[in-house]
Amino acid sequence: MSNFAQARPSQSVTIALPFGAFLEDTLVRPGDVLQSGEIAAILRSPEIENGIVEQTVTHSLELINAQDALNTGNLGEFQLAEKRAEIALLRRDQLQSQQQQLTVTAPSESRVVTALPQGERGNFLPTGSPVVALQPMSGFDVLIDVAPSDAALIEVGQTGHVFFRGLSDETFPLEVVSAPTQTTNPDTGETRTQVRARLMEAGQADLLVGLSGFARLEIRTAPRIVGLTRPLVDYMRLLAWKTLGFTF
Repeated sequence: MSNFAQARPSQSVTIALPFGAFLEDTLVRPGDVLQSGEIAAILRSPEIENGIVEQTVTHSLELINAQDALNTGNLGEFQLAEKRAEIALLRRDQLQSQQQQLTVTAPSESRVVTALPQGERGNFLPTGSPVVALQPMSGFDVLIDVAPSDAALIEVGQTGHVFFRGLSDETFPLEVVSAPTQTTNPDTGETRTQVRARLMEAGQADLLVGLSGFARLEIRTAPRIVGLTRPLVDYMRLLAWKTLGFTF
């Protein structure tokens, strides 16, 4: 059984903003491979930057106040000023930690699935906006379209092969990892029956999410034969009865 197939990441990680910020630069495109720690995008938050400056100034002033209180022998004011300086330093550290999160890096060796385009530079992105989706370099899945009449013949664990357009005649072995499910496109109303399979071997460096091709699944034919045999037997029995002159 040969069916249309499309590559999908076996797993993916989406990095989203924990707070609103402006996109300063995006350094990757879909298909790029990033090493662990490599930068994918840089964002800015004027609010955080101003907060860091404010707390730095406050910390310095409170240290001066503490010194003045110490010089005049005002122990109580000295302790309060030192405490306020510690609080300002803690707040600055927290803001600097948030600022570090605005430099988006790959947590591990990954391939870029989606990324903000260059045209978004300078735009404000609200909290929760996805910045980049990464696929750890652990392999691909494929979504395979199947005819509803064939869905009952497909089981988890069945194997097969897939080839993708543009990759010569190379084929990749696969294994079915989910039962067939029906999905409906909310825009077109089109209903499709699909099964998910996982590519079983390494050497997938040339693959990209969204590549399309055809998959051939090795399915058991016994259920279909049984399904066809009963109507055939009934037809032969009816034909024999008519030949022998029986009436109904």
